[in-house]
Amino acid sequence: MKKKCPLCNKEKSRRVCLIQDNQVICSKCCANIRNDDCIECEYYETSLQYQKSRKITKHFITEIKPELDEEIDILLESFEDSIVNRPTVIKKIDKLLEQNPNYHTCLYAKAMTLVFSDEKGKIKAIKYLDKAIEIYPIYFEAWYNKAILHKEKLEIDLMIESFQEVIIINGNDEMSNYAKNMVKKLKDSLEEGDTIERYLKREKIFKKAFEYSQNHNFNKAIILFKQVIEEDPNTVQAYGNIGICYAGLGEKELAIIYYDKAIELDSTYQPAINNRKIALQLSSEELIKLLQDDSNRKDVKYYYDKIKAEKNN
Repeated sequence: MKKKCPLCNKEKSRRVCLIQDNQVICSKCCANIRNDDCIECEYYETSLQYQKSRKITKHFITEIKPELDEEIDILLESFEDSIVNRPTVIKKIDKLLEQNPNYHTCLYAKAMTLVFSDEKGKIKAIKYLDKAIEIYPIYFEAWYNKAILHKEKLEIDLMIESFQEVIIINGNDEMSNYAKNMVKKLKDSLEEGDTIERYLKREKIFKKAFEYSQNHNFNKAIILFKQVIEEDPNTVQAYGNIGICYAGLGEKELAIIYYDKAIELDSTYQPAINNRKIALQLSSEELIKLLQDDSNRKDVKYYYDKIKAEKNN
């Protein structure tokens, strides 16, 4: 006979919970306490797939204001057609947003005035699009432009997830055809037997691992980086970041082993080359002290910076 769940003391215990020190809990409590720390759990991926299957059919209520929508359309056309008129258009859109702070079209319009700005402006644009989508989940134009912004920022996982939403919501027009093409390009770039779902899963695990690393939680980071390697043994940056984590723990020999593995996969991988030299020169205590400064852990951005530099040349 199964014991009752130690969290609610009502339902039968069924699932081993990693974030509850491997206690066996019920499925309801599993769902209630689930968060990003659960990414390595077998139930996490299942729950994501279930949520995705229900996403479009989920009921929501959104206020529609046809006259305001038409006014926004005219303003956005003017914004696109004339650079001279843009300051005036931006003021009008800002005023409409001030009057309608939770209206999806106004949020979308504000985002569109920011897409041609600097990096900070584009980050703000994504936030406005996210809010518009939260209010109106089937706003495929917002999903599309969010995907384009993530593409420019080389955030491939977020780009693909957004393009997938475009395809689901609006299956057959110029935007969705472009989205399908981008998803196909990623799929074609993957190794035989790999899938987009596995790629996206790896990216989420990697980001969570790097977050742990930045918060000096090196042991948890190592576990997740190793999980990335299990999924794809050729992930150079995972080896490099494991080396950094071991260095942060003062495990100098292990750090060098993982730097060597990264360099073996990519002999031009400069972060691992540089970090290996530093590790050889410093003591374990000096390495720990060095890596207390987050600015010394930029490994995750190497390929991003490299591609960005190539695009600018």
